[in-house]
Amino acid sequence: MESILIDFEEYIIKIGVNAFYSSRKPYEKTGQFLLSAWLYQFVERGKGELRFEPFTGLGRIDILLIYKGRKYIIETKINRSTGVRIIEKAIDQLCHKYLLTERVNEGYVVAFDVTVHGYRFTVNG
Repeated sequence: MESILIDFEEYIIKIGVNAFYSSRKPYEKTGQFLLSAWLYQFVERGKGELRFEPFTGLGRIDILLIYKGRKYIIETKINRSTGVRIIEKAIDQLCHKYLLTERVNEGYVVAFDVTVHGYRFTVNG
């Protein structure tokens, strides 16, 4: 999954970044849409399943990819400040809500960072 997200980061930096710069206040949903579209290549022809904001017992997962029988849980955030609080919040949410209820050992946080020129993606597994 790390290499898939790194490829996505390169795609966003080269092409997809325009979706964020089209307005002065980019939205997390824009990033979720772009990431979901990127991940869709892994569910074509019944190879997997992609769910957008599925409900779990403790909330809604942003993106759930099931590929070759394995679950990949992705929490997305948009960082509008220079602090790391939003990332810490996402990690806490991922670990204490989604990984627990889905019985998965690792998850990923994708942070769209508008405080720098371009975007940084924080991946935690």
